Amino acid sequence: MDEQVVRGNVRKLIEQLAPVRDVEISPSTELGVDLGYESLRLMELATALEDHFNLDEITEDDAAEADTVGEVEELVVRLVSEQRVASEASA
Repeated sequence: MDEQVVRGNVRKLIEQLAPVRDVEISPSTELGVDLGYESLRLMELATALEDHFNLDEITEDDAAEADTVGEVEELVVRLVSEQRVASEASA
C-alpha cells in the first residue's frame, strides 16, 4: 500500500472517530488537545487502525508516542512497512 494512501486513510479514521469535529486536521493537530481524544476513544482509534490495516496489536508504548495526527500517520506507515517486510521474508 502506498505511503500517501496509508496517511490519507489514517487521517480519515482519526477524523471519523474524533470527539471534536470542527477542527482542520493537519500533521501537527494534537489528538487530545485539539480533537478531544481521551483514553477510551484512543483505544477505539487503535483498534480501528489495526482492523483497517490488518495490523498486529498497536502496543501501549507505540501509542504513547503518538500525540499528533502526523505521529499516528508515521506510526502506522512504520507498522505497515514492518508487516510487509515480515510477510515477504516468510514467503
